[in-house]
Amino acid sequence: MVEPFLVEFQGGWSALETGDGHEWHWGGARNSIALSNELPEAQVATISYDALSLNERSLRVYKDGQILFTETLETKAWKRRQFTIRMEPGVSPLVFETEEPSVVTAGETRDLRVCIRDFSIRLSEETAEPSVFHVKLQFDDGWYAEELDDLHSWRWAESRGLFHVVNETEFTKTVGLSFGVRTIDRRVLEFLANGTSLLTEELVPGPWIQFRQNVNLAPGVNRFVFETPTASRKMPGDDRKLSFCIQNLKIVTAL
Repeated sequence: MVEPFLVEFQGGWSALETGDGHEWHWGGARNSIALSNELPEAQVATISYDALSLNERSLRVYKDGQILFTETLETKAWKRRQFTIRMEPGVSPLVFETEEPSVVTAGETRDLRVCIRDFSIRLSEETAEPSVFHVKLQFDDGWYAEELDDLHSWRWAESRGLFHVVNETEFTKTVGLSFGVRTIDRRVLEFLANGTSLLTEELVPGPWIQFRQNVNLAPGVNRFVFETPTASRKMPGDDRKLSFCIQNLKIVTAL
């Protein structure tokens, strides 16, 4: 099937640049991308891109005037992003907005705040509903720095890794949390939401194990933790104490 979506970078973006098999646009404080669904019925789409900033900043992403999520971009490090949206027929604006000032670069007059590389939109196999995206996820204490490649992102933890999800509506809602898990050695890993155990799994070293767990989100902040009683250990050539790793933690539709 031919992809039914059209993409047009509009206000706020600089001219398209290319190199080494990539293409990218630099943006300023507020930048818009027009997404068009050419089919007569609504579709579920997956959006993917790399994001970069010259200084640490907060980036808010909106669709049709409603916030999808807020994230923090680290300095001079590409971050791969992928999420799912519902596309009604016609044109929908996707807006990237940031308030922190741009970095002054010698010989550069453009307002360089955020860079988006290799933006794509395609039909998704998931069936999402718009309400899923009125929540945002943030990593908290217990994690080492994010690592990533062209397709995945992951974080190692020593023994206890926390994150929270904010439900920005006034109503309790059910969403899914999707993630992969790996372990250094045999251990039991428990996943808790607001102090209540949702999942306990015995892990052994090997390939990534994929999970999709439904969670109920009360309005406001909902706190989650992965924890293990088994001691962490150092790997050859690595000074960190490692126990388990979480890959591609994201919000999806509930099953």
